Amino acid sequence: MSVENLRNGAARLSPRIHRNTGEEDTVDISATTNPPPAAAELRVPLSESGVASIGVLIDEHLMRHDPMLERKPGFLARLTAVAAKSARQEMPVRGNTIAAETIIDALISEGRMNQWLIVYPSAEVAVSERLTHRHSITGPRQRVGISLLEDVIRTGIDKHHLTAWFNPIPRCAINGGIEISQSIRNSSSTPYPITTLFHGLSKHSMLHDDFLRLVLGGALACDSIICTSRAGCQAIRKILDFLRERIEKDLKTVAKYNGRIDLVPLAVDTSEYRPRDKSNARSELKIPKDAFLMIYLGRISPHKADLLPSLMMFQKLVDDNPTRKLLWVVAGTEQKGYEQFLQQRARDMGLSGHFRVMRGISNYTKKLLLSAADVFVCPSDSVEETFGLAPVEALASGVPQVVPDWDGFRDTVVHQLTGYLVPTFWAGCDRDLSIAGDLGDMDFNHLCLGQSVAIDLSKARLYLQSLIENEQLRKQMGIRSRERALSLYSYASVVRRYEELWIELAAIASGLANSQSVLTSERPLYHRFFGHYASVTLSDTTTVRLTPLGRDFQLAKGGNKSFSVAPTILSHAILRRAIQEIAGHSASGPSYAQNLLDNDNCYCSIGELIDTLRKSSNLHRDHLLRHILWLMKYGVLEPVIVQNKHRC
Repeated sequence: MSVENLRNGAARLSPRIHRNTGEEDTVDISATTNPPPAAAELRVPLSESGVASIGVLIDEHLMRHDPMLERKPGFLARLTAVAAKSARQEMPVRGNTIAAETIIDALISEGRMNQWLIVYPSAEVAVSERLTHRHSITGPRQRVGISLLEDVIRTGIDKHHLTAWFNPIPRCAINGGIEISQSIRNSSSTPYPITTLFHGLSKHSMLHDDFLRLVLGGALACDSIICTSRAGCQAIRKILDFLRERIEKDLKTVAKYNGRIDLVPLAVDTSEYRPRDKSNARSELKIPKDAFLMIYLGRISPHKADLLPSLMMFQKLVDDNPTRKLLWVVAGTEQKGYEQFLQQRARDMGLSGHFRVMRGISNYTKKLLLSAADVFVCPSDSVEETFGLAPVEALASGVPQVVPDWDGFRDTVVHQLTGYLVPTFWAGCDRDLSIAGDLGDMDFNHLCLGQSVAIDLSKARLYLQSLIENEQLRKQMGIRSRERALSLYSYASVVRRYEELWIELAAIASGLANSQSVLTSERPLYHRFFGHYASVTLSDTTTVRLTPLGRDFQLAKGGNKSFSVAPTILSHAILRRAIQEIAGHSASGPSYAQNLLDNDNCYCSIGELIDTLRKSSNLHRDHLLRHILWLMKYGVLEPVIVQNKHRC
């Protein structure tokens, strides 16, 4: 497919696509009058000549819809939330998962390309429920299909006609990440770009699990590491340069990342995060209408942001403004014990009436808080942060921001226009953590590093004081914040940048030969390693025949019955077809029954049987071989060595 066709195809895509007839059809999940599609209906081909298609790899922890997030906090909702917290001890929400979910939602809502959601089997129900929920609430406009990862591996990726592949998170599964995408592409007849969105970059295991894979092989010139901020791009370049230098020095060989590094920010739903009536929001939240309200949204943990220094600064603001009602609300998921610590310190400082913590809030409550706020504050000091989605939610809600001049914040917040950037200070103090990186866990290392990052709190206090005193300044910054969010961080704006990037990378891919360097040393060769465990190793030349059980099964027309086998592992149709082929399925009448009764006529080599089965399917030969071995396992077939064999 030419690049011009890609551009024209993307432009021709209607925002509302309906089901077509035929073997390859599409699913309309935009018409709110139709019933939501079932999971099986969503798993259909979406290929269309001249139309660009994107494959998106999704694991179980992505796209897991929680109705609590959309519901107003009534009694039943609160009761459900309490039960849920009791069951899972309110696990902190990681920003990378939220960011990935947001991008997927944006693509579904605003994308003009076909989208294949390539899902792990454990994720199929969650993804289907999420799409069904979006259909019933918002009526997404994009044609979307679900394809199981195991089916893609068995049948190959070519039938999806991908323009590009997208990993919304580097390691979207416990069992793998980037290397899975590279392996799938290796089975394609033509190369296509693999794009991977990176979030936090500081987990030490990423050097081996992600970046080393990119340096040692598998990346093509059309591939891209997508960063969400300039600071993130610079960090990745440093990491890749470090690995290249170390490999050259330690292993005396040359290895480098062959792809690109591109900048695309995260997105927010500007139709949901928007300015609302402040008075009504405060009334619902029981916040005084005349209070100056500061809010913090995010993980309540010293690993994310040490709030105590800012609490000490806030005490001075309260003392400096005795005639004003100052209130700071800290809201989000909490690390166990940190809330109590902050509350106790607030009481010790005499701030009980000025400081409030809200744990486990819903999306509805978060939007209310932003609507009620006068200023958003986030004293982040974590090297794990690369973008910061919460400040952009504040931008979209028309709330001024006071945040550190740190990582991605300096991209999203414009100093003295939408808010203020507070100077930060740091120094190299990490050699001991680097040496023992594998001994301490991620949170321990990040806590140590975060405690060494200083924020100029005197400047922060001056900036906040100016906003306390100047209501007009707050309004102006709020208006500019909303304009910036609509221009740069809306779903439509960010998705447009993704699709332009994919088309550009597809043009590069079209000029590449289909010779791919893939790191294969980590692919386990199970039979090569452990084949000697068995008494006998079978081969394509090994002859197999029906056992009496297999003949009885076929004579009794048991082929119409289901096998006792998990359908996600083996295919009932292939199992029946294998029995029929060995039984001489082409025969009819008395000769067919005689075939089954005569042991000497029901032979076939494993290789011949596989070749026959492949004529009616496009499945990997080893997947078909596992069907044959399963029939042997359950006594339907048995291996023999004879001179005269019946050929399938």
